[in-house]
Amino acid sequence: MEFIGDIERLVATNLYPLRGPIAIGLAIATALLLIIAGRRRWDLVIRRNPRRSLAVAIPALIVGVPLAWYLGSPLFITTQLVEEPAVGGSVVSTGTFQGADEFHFGRGRASVVASGDGTLRVRFDNFSVRNGPDLFVYVVPGKDADVTNGLELGALKATEGSFEYVLPAGTDPSTIGSVIVWCKQFAVLFASASIGDAG
Repeated sequence: MEFIGDIERLVATNLYPLRGPIAIGLAIATALLLIIAGRRRWDLVIRRNPRRSLAVAIPALIVGVPLAWYLGSPLFITTQLVEEPAVGGSVVSTGTFQGADEFHFGRGRASVVASGDGTLRVRFDNFSVRNGPDLFVYVVPGKDADVTNGLELGALKATEGSFEYVLPAGTDPSTIGSVIVWCKQFAVLFASASIGDAG
């Protein structure tokens, strides 16, 4: 399914910045198509061949509607979560989220926090990211978005808010270079925060 991610990156990088002119062009093309369909009486063709028309329309709807919902609904659905931070924690390192591109936006702060009992957490504060399918959180050793050597912390809890993830016992905080929000299914970076010293 990574080819869908390649298509998404192409759209996000090259087409999304031109969304205004593209929307105008599609509106004009749709209006012209409706005018042509009306003048050529395509509605009569559909009425004369109802079985063929249904044989095309029903499978297209059965496949198209759920697929469009799965891929498109994250564009307008957001989730929110606000968790209180763990008591007595101290920030070890911190960084600011950046989106992968204009479409895959990301904002907020990521912090590695040490609790008094030695537990390490990754804290998201004032966080916001474009929603998407199958989003997961990783910590990785470098400053790039290579999740192959990263540690998966779990599914993204929400697209907006403040919340945290507990790191496995024995994790060395100095090895955390970035916190990544990654679409696992399509291998697409949504946002990353490069982690530096808290000082």
